[in-house]
Amino acid sequence: MQLYQDFAPTPMDRVGMPVRGEKNPNMYDKWFVLPTMRTRDSSLLAESNWDAAIAMLEKRGDKQADEDGYDDYHTLCFGHWACGWFEIIVAKPLTPAAKIAKDIDAALADYPVLDDEDYSERTFDAHHDDVYNHCFDMINNIFCNDLDVCKLEDAFGQCSSDIVDVGLVDGWDPHAVAEKVQWYYADRTPDDEEIFDALIELSFLQIQLKGGDVVRLD
Repeated sequence: MQLYQDFAPTPMDRVGMPVRGEKNPNMYDKWFVLPTMRTRDSSLLAESNWDAAIAMLEKRGDKQADEDGYDDYHTLCFGHWACGWFEIIVAKPLTPAAKIAKDIDAALADYPVLDDEDYSERTFDAHHDDVYNHCFDMINNIFCNDLDVCKLEDAFGQCSSDIVDVGLVDGWDPHAVAEKVQWYYADRTPDDEEIFDALIELSFLQIQLKGGDVVRLD
């Protein structure tokens, strides 16, 4: 494993960056650096692996020690010219933390995910938010798209001049929309026309008429 004295976040940074606030500027030189750095702009995978590594270092089966915490590993945070800040985990040599660090290093050398369940949950939640926000923004701007307005009139049998608002019904499911248009996490974003058609087919739209009546497709 890489030692802190040899570590640099990028090839353009100095190795063994000084740690502010430490009386001994070289105290971490021989500590191991875990391969789980995170930054302001970290991916979901980087965040998942970071939390999984911390959990492995914190939960060792000794209830009292797990509650009190351990001093054989530290997290170090630095400001950075490219990503704002970055954070690393270092483990003291010849300690239980060092063994865990080596296990983490070996695991990531074989497979890029430390906790499949956690990473899957994060990707699921992120995709849910992406689809939700995209559909919400699209509906808010629906009257800027003549094609969508025509489809809205056809679906509800109402003239657009009588429609004062368009919204998503309570309980609509972003993942049902994604499945309908085969929109998967980190994949291409479908055309708005495809998404709008799916919202209609799934009866996820409702309109409000001038008189105040709310009309749904179901």
